[in-house]
Amino acid sequence: MPPGLLLPLQSSRLTGSGAAHLAIPWWKTAAKAFEAKYSGITVRVERTGAERVFQRIGQEIFEQHARGRCGQSSDAAHFIVWKRDGILLPYVPEMSRNNPSEHRDVDGQFASFRVWLSIIAYNSSLVKPRERPKSFADLLDPKWKGKNRQGSSGYSGTIMTATYQMQRDLG
Repeated sequence: MPPGLLLPLQSSRLTGSGAAHLAIPWWKTAAKAFEAKYSGITVRVERTGAERVFQRIGQEIFEQHARGRCGQSSDAAHFIVWKRDGILLPYVPEMSRNNPSEHRDVDGQFASFRVWLSIIAYNSSLVKPRERPKSFADLLDPKWKGKNRQGSSGYSGTIMTATYQMQRDLG
């Protein structure tokens, strides 16, 4: 993993130890890369989901006791709030510098580095391939009522985003 996947927060200008608030599975590699890039800061990783990362960083800023030196989120909306609140240092990961412009902040505050897919899986023992839903709109058909499941939008940022987009686009 390239060293630039963690966004430096304003508190990273400090030295000493600090927390890395992460919602990514490769946290050990990310923490070592951040320490190499920002010498003098020892990172203590606090691994959790994106919503809790957002809450923790906001709480630390509100309490004026920022332990976080870097952060990462799988929810793009978090970056909009962090930018608005002035807690980000300008940073675009090397791996994201050649991404299409719509995947980079115009002021160089953040950039996309991953894309999650939200797919429709089906049990081929219960649904014949020719009868399977081929789009999320297909799931609006009454024949699927009570027969589909999704992850918890209260925990998963991917599910929350997919649910919002389905509601927005399909009603």
